[in-house]
Amino acid sequence: MDIFGKDYLLIPINDAEHWTLFIIVNPSVAATAARHAMEPQDVVDAGAVIEMADPREAWPVMLHLDCLGGYHQNAGPKLRVWLAQESAHRRKRSIAVARGLFSADNMPCFRPDVPRQPDSMLQP
Repeated sequence: MDIFGKDYLLIPINDAEHWTLFIIVNPSVAATAARHAMEPQDVVDAGAVIEMADPREAWPVMLHLDCLGGYHQNAGPKLRVWLAQESAHRRKRSIAVARGLFSADNMPCFRPDVPRQPDSMLQP
């Protein structure tokens, strides 16, 4: 499957018995895009990022959804490496070029404000 033919990639991640979800928006745009002026923020309105009339015109971003408000710092960079490796393999380019295309500058990661839930595992 060519992941760069998709508008969205949904990637569930389990870490320490806790699930979070990463949504990669427009990976194909990142595979060909030049650096743009988006700046990552801790919390954004998810609707402002993903509600577009035509998803192919949206900038590439990663959204990290976590109902406990945590942040899996290793997941974003690992996903960037995976995307770069896939791009290098499928698009026949060097890994160095591919890593630049999927850098935090070209594909920032946002943490939209999502409903929170208490973690019953942490409660006595």
